[in-house]
Amino acid sequence: MVCCDGAAEIRLDIFLPFRYDKKMETLTRARKDRAEQPLARAAAWMIALSLGACWALFDVVLGGLLQSARVPHRGAFLCGCALAFLGSVPLLVRRAYGWPAVVLMAVAVQASAVWTLGLNISCRANSLVALGCEGAAVAFLWSASGQWAAGSQKRRAVIGFAAGLAAAFSFHIAGRFASPCADFLAIFRLGSLGEYLLRKALPWAVAGALFFPAGYALAARLGPIVIFWHLRRPLPFYGFQALAIALSWLANVGAIAAVWENADQENKKAKRAERTVAQPDRQRPIGPYHPAGG
Repeated sequence: MVCCDGAAEIRLDIFLPFRYDKKMETLTRARKDRAEQPLARAAAWMIALSLGACWALFDVVLGGLLQSARVPHRGAFLCGCALAFLGSVPLLVRRAYGWPAVVLMAVAVQASAVWTLGLNISCRANSLVALGCEGAAVAFLWSASGQWAAGSQKRRAVIGFAAGLAAAFSFHIAGRFASPCADFLAIFRLGSLGEYLLRKALPWAVAGALFFPAGYALAARLGPIVIFWHLRRPLPFYGFQALAIALSWLANVGAIAAVWENADQENKKAKRAERTVAQPDRQRPIGPYHPAGG
């Protein structure tokens, strides 16, 4: 900068902290490449197992809350949340065995919690079968679509819609033709196939179209952070995953016990009401010893 009289020249570099630096660009590119590289096999397994445990806990807690609040279309909400968890698998696990590992872990956590409490496995039959149907539908459709589903959110919404529809249809088939006991799938009153597809399957499909892309988008933001954390701090990374699995299992035991107790109380109330309706009021004779007598 030159003054008016030309006697002095003052240079002002006010953008020194923001000056372009090729070293910073190289470092940023290296961090990005390192975050995009595939996970180690042990890290992928730990993420898959922790996702499955958290999914099992979320399914029990959300299902119990929705049932207590008498919210309609509870199955659609649970299906949407399940597809949100499954939508994060391609970016967080990045392995072909990601979906089977997540689903098997969720089923194992809920089944072991029921076994620990000494309850009948039929009390979680609906949930266990739904978990398997949703995982199988997403894994098949994503594998069959190849790279097509990863192109845009609209394509992932199509995959979510089809996965929800396929999960509901397979759930119906399991309840109608593969029922192992009388209590299996007793929550759903299965009518004709057309009525079921309209009242149950369509809400599942809509929820899948909404939640599956949302889970994928959330994983797109969290994926590089998780991978970079694994590369820089492997010991805390594995410790946190193991702690999440253990706490999720313990919380599953407590949540299933609470849901079972609540359902048991409701069943007792319903049986009392049925007895009251079934037994007509008997008129007691009015005599001198009766309070209503003279």
